[in-house]
Amino acid sequence: MTAGISSDNDSLYKGITADYIIDSESAFQNWNASSQFEYSSAKNRPSVINGHQYLYTDSVFNINAYHLFKLPSPFWIFDSGASYKQTGELDITGKRLYGWNTYFGPTFNRKLRSDIDLKLNASFGSQMINQVGSEDKRIAFTLRKYFNRVTSILLFFKNECVDYDDKEEVDTCNNTTSFGFNRKTANTDYKLSIGQADTKDKIERIYTVQVKYGLSLTDTISIISEIEALSPRTTLGASDDTNLVSASKVERQIISYYKSLSRLDISATAERVKIPKLDEELKYQLSSSYLISIKQCHSCSIVFEYQKNIKIEGNWRTWMVGATYPLKRHWNTLLSIRKTTQYFGEDFTSLNIQLNYQGLPKILSR
Repeated sequence: MTAGISSDNDSLYKGITADYIIDSESAFQNWNASSQFEYSSAKNRPSVINGHQYLYTDSVFNINAYHLFKLPSPFWIFDSGASYKQTGELDITGKRLYGWNTYFGPTFNRKLRSDIDLKLNASFGSQMINQVGSEDKRIAFTLRKYFNRVTSILLFFKNECVDYDDKEEVDTCNNTTSFGFNRKTANTDYKLSIGQADTKDKIERIYTVQVKYGLSLTDTISIISEIEALSPRTTLGASDDTNLVSASKVERQIISYYKSLSRLDISATAERVKIPKLDEELKYQLSSSYLISIKQCHSCSIVFEYQKNIKIEGNWRTWMVGATYPLKRHWNTLLSIRKTTQYFGEDFTSLNIQLNYQGLPKILSR
């Protein structure tokens, strides 16, 4: 739970968030439920345009539920879930935007041999996203062959179809097939895959190259390069982004570095996202946290973050510096200042004060 205030330019805003999670596990079933609430007195803040991040950006309400039933057979499980989200954004008629989805389906896992795993999954669901109702069906197949404890290859196939409630919308289906190679050791993790996706009357070549390497006990570097085919559900959820709706694939390259010392953590990331012939975006991020550990405050820390975004619609960069101070028991406070500079447009500076409470897990019943 958090509560805080932020001031940017000539305005003062207040906000509060609360999260609650409850779960249960037994020999026959697992289930959990979570809720999230966020309220902000700010309306129509321009975060989406210039990347300026506030303590509380909007009024949001989320509910999620998940249930897993373990069938008598050791190879089968049946899971289902539901979620609901309401935001503070308004549509053209003045109503709040909301969305929900439900799904259910079985999963079959079995070792065909000691070195071969088979997994089959089917999922059926309904959703309302961006005021568009639909039903979807997904079937996935994975066959994995192990050569030893660290090396394996796999064959993957997925079929996904979306049927829209509105008959004027065109129902869509896509099939994805790929072949992959994985190798994971104590210091390295390699994932390679190549395949194709039949989507929107196109055949797209897709691939993934992912390398994670531990330079030492304190340093890790990660490199990802991939072409991802966009599923019908992805384009449906981004119906306010004309570039994403009309695209069939996204190219993405990410390189990141992380270093952890006794009192200092540093992470740096560079990312390129490209929608061929439509849009391209470059993102850079640097963040660090330093534990002061002085006599007057053993758990105080200083945090810093820098981000830069280069996009066709507009470029911006932002930085934040703050300090955390622990209070009694599960309480702490954060004082920070954030400034965003736009290459075309108004600059934003906000001063933020936030009070945080982190509760401990408790057993409600046995």
